[in-house]
Amino acid sequence: MYGWTSAEAVGRVSHRLLHTRFPKTRRTIERKVLNAGRWEGELVHSRRGGRRIVVASRWAVQRNADGAPIAVLEINNDVTERKQAEERLQATLIDAQALYRDADRAYGESRAILDATDEAIIMVGSDRRRLAVNRRFTALFGVDSSAATGSFAFSAAMNANTASGARRFPWRRRLPLFLGCLAPA
Repeated sequence: MYGWTSAEAVGRVSHRLLHTRFPKTRRTIERKVLNAGRWEGELVHSRRGGRRIVVASRWAVQRNADGAPIAVLEINNDVTERKQAEERLQATLIDAQALYRDADRAYGESRAILDATDEAIIMVGSDRRRLAVNRRFTALFGVDSSAATGSFAFSAAMNANTASGARRFPWRRRLPLFLGCLAPA
């Protein structure tokens, strides 16, 4: 894991050999290990070539028959790749949150534009299902914008009058209607 031979490492203080970076001072960790009997945390070590690695470190105090500490057993597991994957995942989550906020803002802006016009507009996805209608469309056809979301666009537009129980609109074929496909077919 570290790249040193036994001959190079034996007799050397491990924390000096590995240029250990501690999350707290080494003395604080050593006091905790002596008082609690153990310590767990992450350390940064250097390999023989100088490359830094992150290790999950567990320390346990060993005591003699009288209870006096005689040694500390230290077990280290390289978690560098896991930490890097966690950092990539966190960056991806931050990017996704930014995209969601941008999409939400864009939806709000497009909704304001849709509702500002006096034309009846229906926005349709590539599957011909309705994504949104503006207030004018709702007023003309009596279609509640939230109730018909996901319904087929033409049935929502052309059958709205029967669904709501209102009179038929014989002029509906002359109604200016914008059908937009937001995604490629």
